[in-house]
Order: sequence, then structure tokens, then C-alpha cells
Amino acid sequence: MTIVPSQKLPAFADAESFRAFRADPPQWLPIALGIARSHGLDVGAPHVFATGTNLVVGLGERLILKIFPPLLRSQFLSERGSLTQLAGRLSLPIPEIVAEGVRDGWPYLVITRLAGTLGSEVWPSLAEDQKERVLRQIGETIASVQRAPLGPLAHIEPRWADFMRAQMQGCRARHERLGLAPKFLEGLDDLLRDAAALIPMDAPPVILTGEYIPRISCSPAMTAHGRSKACSTSATCAPAGATTTCSAPAPSWPRAGRGG
Repeated sequence: MTIVPSQKLPAFADAESFRAFRADPPQWLPIALGIARSHGLDVGAPHVFATGTNLVVGLGERLILKIFPPLLRSQFLSERGSLTQLAGRLSLPIPEIVAEGVRDGWPYLVITRLAGTLGSEVWPSLAEDQKERVLRQIGETIASVQRAPLGPLAHIEPRWADFMRAQMQGCRARHERLGLAPKFLEGLDDLLRDAAALIPMDAPPVILTGEYIPRISCSPAMTAHGRSKACSTSATCAPAGATTTCSAPAPSWPRAGRGG
């Protein structure tokens, strides 16, 4: 891994402070471009992605730089591990790791950028038979991901049961923060109470990603033939048959591995 010197990235004690920092690119974009230059990468046309969890910059049409704060180091380990484990094991293209390193305790990845269009833009215009083919491909991709060996992902934290308990505990607060309609909030506690009993916690682990959602990245071939070139970068170890996988309708590999 490369250790990059110079301008410092700050330390954050909580996610809120980091989100405020991420929302102000002028504070961190020069540092990100410095990281890119240290690897001899072109920084002539950077594009900051406003969505996602980490600091994400497009470097031209070919590469993506993702910088993870220390408090989200587990996401870096998960993303790096999943890309490594899934390389060559799926029928769909996935980003490749071009470079990695650490800056002020913040790990980062440079990955290849996949061409495509957000599925949410394409989906409404697809015929029903095209949608069915896309959904079938998504299901096949989920199955392929879950058949892949875990490798080092078997040891990443948090463990599945701990992760799910934390997700359930923070679920209501998160949806209140994101503005979920009151009529849905009313029944949320009942759903969470049921989830504790319904979600398997101790089944044999598989690679599971939370990216099978409508923000799927669609290749030009998908719009013509219902073919998708999307998959996801971040993964965790989860029990086979977990309801979170079965209930998710579509994958997302943000156009280029934009991700989180």
C-alpha cells in the first residue's frame, strides 16, 4: 500500500461531523486530487459524487477514487475484500482495483469505472419482458455472489448478528432523519419486532451485499436487450437465505462503482 504525505485529512469522532465534511468538497477535493497525482493519475476532469457514504471522486471516464474515513474502515476492508473475492467469478463485469493506500489514517481505493446508466432512469422505459430478463439476471448474480468463497471476508467485522441488531436499533432514527412519512413510521416498531425473529442469525455465511436496489447501473446492452452489467462493490458475510437479500429488487453498481 502507498502512504501519501502532505495536507492532512481531519479525524472525526462521529458520523455527523464526517457527513458535514463530505458535503463540503472544497475542504477535501484538493487532498483527493493530491492522492490521485501521487499515483500518476489524470486529475484534469474530476467529478465529485454527492451521493454515497464516503469521499468519492470520478477521475475522467475510466477511474474512481474512494476515500474512507477511519470510522468507516470496515467498509474499506469489505469493499476491497469483495472485489478481490468476486474477481473472475461473475458473468457481469465488476470494478478492478487499480491502486490503494492510506492518507492520514484514511484508507482509499482507486477502482475502474463501469460505463452505464442508472437503472432508475432506464427502468420505466423497459418493456415487461425486458424487466423480467433484467430481474432474472439480478437473481442469477445474487446466486453467483453467494456461491463465491468467503476468503478474508469470513473475518470482517461486524459479525452478521451484531450488524443486524445495530441496524434494527438505529432503523427508526434513520428513517425519521430521512423523512419517512408518518403513516409508515407508525407501523415500523412492529416490523422491527418481527424482524428480530424472522431474520436468520446463525445460518451458514455467504457474501451478501446491500446494493441490490433500484439504482442499478445499466449497460447500453440492457436498454436494448434487457441485459445488465451491474453488480456491487461492498459486501458482508451473512447467513444464506437472509431476508434482506431476497427482498431487494435490483442491484446497484453506481455507474462506475460510485457506490458508498
